[in-house]
Amino acid sequence: MSNEQHSIWPETSRSSHTRRTTPVCLGLILGALLSGITFATFLTLYLRKAVPIIETSTHFTNTSTAATTTATTTIAIFNVNLITNGNGETGTCSLANETASPPGWNVSGPISQIYYNNTFFGDQSSTIIPQNERGLCYIMGYQSAMTSMWQTINLTNQVDSGLLDSQTVKFNLSAWLGGITVQNDSAVIDLTFLDQNNQMVGSIARIGPVLAADRGNISSFIPKQTSGFVPSGARSATVLVNITRYTGTNNNGDVDNMNFYLYQ
Repeated sequence: MSNEQHSIWPETSRSSHTRRTTPVCLGLILGALLSGITFATFLTLYLRKAVPIIETSTHFTNTSTAATTTATTTIAIFNVNLITNGNGETGTCSLANETASPPGWNVSGPISQIYYNNTFFGDQSSTIIPQNERGLCYIMGYQSAMTSMWQTINLTNQVDSGLLDSQTVKFNLSAWLGGITVQNDSAVIDLTFLDQNNQMVGSIARIGPVLAADRGNISSFIPKQTSGFVPSGARSATVLVNITRYTGTNNNGDVDNMNFYLYQ
């Protein structure tokens, strides 16, 4: 009897001990699992929020960079006359023996824009230039042995420098050049390309002169033009007009409708 009690008691004790410890273990395990799930949830939410912000920033940066690159490499305004007041129609024109210096030009020596029917310097109203093209006035050398005017044009305002350096951009320089009767007074127009240091690049493009024999010894204008490729490194261009007197007192070298275009 005592032996049976002795053998049963330890079993009862272990069973009671097991019943007391099992809920504690389960609680610890469940707590650990809940903590892990909570941490994983917070980590997932954090990553879901953080990743799109980085991608969006990169996307906008790349888009902005691409747009800037495209804009700066495709700037090209072609077929626009780059000469200011190339036809003598801006400002005042002379009807008699007075000077009316052409606005928009730098001038060395007396030079004037005058009406076509100004008889003091020789009437050019019968010129072969169509009236709808020539306007009311033209430019002449006034009373000087030699006079000149010029203007410098920033080419990068019209065409991106990278495109200018590609040697695919062309230019055209044109004007109506003339004089009076049998006199050889005449105008010459030079176009010079300059780099960013104002040093000449390429060669000078020239039109003129138109002498009396070219005009058939009559008072008239003859259209002249030249064209070519803009040289690599060009950033600006200077248009220089030299008017020279060969006979008499007045310098009757005449010029009208000057045009300088870029195109492809």
